[in-house]
Order: sequence, then structure tokens, then C-alpha cells
Amino acid sequence: MTGFTRALRGEAYLLTRRRGYRWALAAVFLTALLHALGSWILLEMNHRAGGPGPGESGDWNFWPRFASSARAGMFLVELFLVALVAAAFPRETGTGSVRDPLVRGISRDALVSARAVTALTLPLILGGAAIGAAALGASLCFEAGDVMEEGFAVFGEAEVRTEVMRALGHGFPALLALGALAVLVSAWLARGAVAVAMGIAVVLLPGILPGGLSSWAPWMFTSTLPGLGKESYLGKAAEFAAGYADALPWSFESVVTAGWIAPWPALLLFLAAAILVFRKRDL
Repeated sequence: MTGFTRALRGEAYLLTRRRGYRWALAAVFLTALLHALGSWILLEMNHRAGGPGPGESGDWNFWPRFASSARAGMFLVELFLVALVAAAFPRETGTGSVRDPLVRGISRDALVSARAVTALTLPLILGGAAIGAAALGASLCFEAGDVMEEGFAVFGEAEVRTEVMRALGHGFPALLALGALAVLVSAWLARGAVAVAMGIAVVLLPGILPGGLSSWAPWMFTSTLPGLGKESYLGKAAEFAAGYADALPWSFESVVTAGWIAPWPALLLFLAAAILVFRKRDL
């Protein structure tokens, strides 16, 4: 059995045993589920106060509620991804537990590579939980179908469904790149709080760029994250599904294209850098 395989088995054990991962999974699931239920309560209260009801507003449709609840869960996915992965190596270095696999013949490269697999698997698990919970909550409270406004169909269900499902898939490359970034700061920085803070700072960077550089923001993968991203396709798709035709102008297609492309070079760069810096890190 190779060093990488043994390291990967250790990571799989931690992924299923650490309470932090289980708490994150539960929190993401409940957030997305309760967001859908809370949306129904607010809409129902508004309807009883004289506001629009089912068939009178696109907000009562399944698809916008599904998309917005999934995005609510993705907020937590991104925060947990940075917090759990970025703090891991600093914590293990401080307790000395990181030395145990090394003295057993597992190389530093194998250890970082196995941690990277965990960091790339975690957003798939947590993101899947967010989507599943959002679908469950929205299906319990809302009906799918054409998007209606004042009794007239604004968009067909097929058009809205395609846009929402495309937006859900669009966010995952950025989530994977975020996991790779978390591995890099974890392998590089000695203090867990600093590593997490740097990861969060990179996530928030596109939103604070000066006006002259804002046109480059879509090519920063964090800009297209489904939850915290300034140019979240999922957020735009939720608005579109609610009946707002101007939520997805033709100009936004360039942002969508950037979101499919930009995360992959960033992911490879972060993983390569993580391996290099961990080779020289004091343990």
C-alpha cells in the first residue's frame, strides 16, 4: 500500500469521524430546509395581509424558492469549507498529530495530496446536502410549473428549470477551487485563525475591488461562488425564476463563461503551491 493510499484512508476516517464535519453537514441541511419553510411562512403572512397568492406571483413557484434556498445553504458550505480545511494543518501541527503519519513513512507530498482529495470531496458532499434540503423544503411548500404573474404565464417551467439547474452546476468548479485554496493556506500558515481569515479575505476580495478593476472580477473564481460570490449565477437564476426577466441580461453570459473556465487553473495552481510550501514547513 502506497503512502498516498494510507494517507487517504486516514483522511477518509477523519471525514467520517470528526464532529466538525458532521455539524457542518447538519447545519447546511437545516439552513437550506428552514430557508424554504421560512419563505413559505413569509409569503403566507403577506398573502393573508392582502398580498399576492399562488398563481399571482412568481415568488410562489417551486423553482425560485428551490434556487434561493440552495443558495442559502451554499453560503454555509463556503464558510465551513474554508474554516474546516484551512485550520486543519495548523491545528494538527500544534498538537503534534501531523508528525505521526510522517514517522510511519508517509511523505509530505502524499499527506497534502490526500488532504486535497478531502478538500475537493467536502464541497460535493455539503453542496449536495444543500441542494437536497432545498429541494425537499421547496417541494413541501410550493408547486412547480410555469412562472405566473397575475394569472398569466411569464416563463415556461422548462426554461426556468434549465436555468436553475445550469446555475447549480456552475457553482461547483468555484467550490472546488475554494477547497484547493483552503489547502494552500492550511499548508502555508502556522496559525489556524490566520489561515481561515486569509481564505475568507480572498472570497470577499472581488466585492471590494476598485472600480477600475471590477471588470476583471468575474475571472476571479471567488466572484462566481454560488453563495458568497458577487456574480453568483445561482442568485441571478433565482431572481429570473421568480419572474424577473432582467435578472439575466445577455451581458451576463460572459460572467457565466468566466465561471466555467477560471476556477480550474486556480485549482491546479493552489494544489501545486500547497505541495511546495508544505515541503519546507516546520512541523
